[in-house]
Amino acid sequence: RGEAPLAEIDALVAQAQAFAIDRDFITAKLERLNRAMAQRDLPPEAQQRLRRNSQEALSHTLTGRYDQANRELNAIARLLER
Repeated sequence: RGEAPLAEIDALVAQAQAFAIDRDFITAKLERLNRAMAQRDLPPEAQQRLRRNSQEALSHTLTGRYDQANRELNAIARLLER
């Protein structure tokens, strides 16, 4: 009874670990977030924070640190959800 969910969790973890966060992934995610940002009328403080996160994401992408770039893009997505 308790083993089936653990096996499913293990399978999901393996899938997540096999998923490549690369330049193409970051580029596609950034394009989606840019479209979402263009549709929002955000206060200046939020715009500043988004700009900072975007600059960090770009910097990480240019240096091949795609995991860090993805974290910055996740922060942008969280801000846009508010």
